[in-house]
Amino acid sequence: MDFEGDNGWVYKSLLSRTTTVITTVKNCNVRSGPGTKNRILFIVDREVPLKVLKRQGRWLRIAHEDGDKGWIHASLVW
Repeated sequence: MDFEGDNGWVYKSLLSRTTTVITTVKNCNVRSGPGTKNRILFIVDREVPLKVLKRQGRWLRIAHEDGDKGWIHASLVW
């Protein structure tokens, strides 16, 4: 099941071990560090896929497909 509740099948060889997430709300702040007191580096819209690089508590260090990196709270992604 995906973040919208849709079900489906995927052929196993099309999957990778790379951990990714997708944003589930509009205007997600991506920060310079794991916490709301860190400055906002950029903002991503809903349904943007991001690669997970590291976890620290409920915060994820992510990479956008254009190479930008930062931290996002786990409650903003699926």
